[in-house]
Amino acid sequence: MDTGIYYADDQANHNFKLVGKLRFDQSPPLFEILEKLKDHVKLDNLVIDLKDASSLDSTMFGAICGLGVLFLKKGTQKPILICKKNDIERMIKTLGLDQIFELKEKTIDVPGLIKLQTSVDKMGSAKGTGLM
Repeated sequence: MDTGIYYADDQANHNFKLVGKLRFDQSPPLFEILEKLKDHVKLDNLVIDLKDASSLDSTMFGAICGLGVLFLKKGTQKPILICKKNDIERMIKTLGLDQIFELKEKTIDVPGLIKLQTSVDKMGSAKGTGLM
């Protein structure tokens, strides 16, 4: 998989896979989905897979936190964060995200993941998010 943010949902279950080195200019799709999900009365499950992420900046951690808090409030289960990298897991614990998410090491196979388009994918466009 190329560097980026991948997403799949089936109305109630929302799955993200973050791959590679992710920075602030790749976070708008996460914030857009967060805003759309705020209108939902009930959300079931959230899984964010960071196993293939090599690094995340503070904006990406902020977006992850926002999603986690939303699902903690409206979800039927504690959100899941999958991580196997020691430096990223250390940051997760330092930021207190382990209080919001259930941490797991094993990846969950999710069919139908679609890469979210970011300004980085559009090569220089200041805006631009959504599905590619």
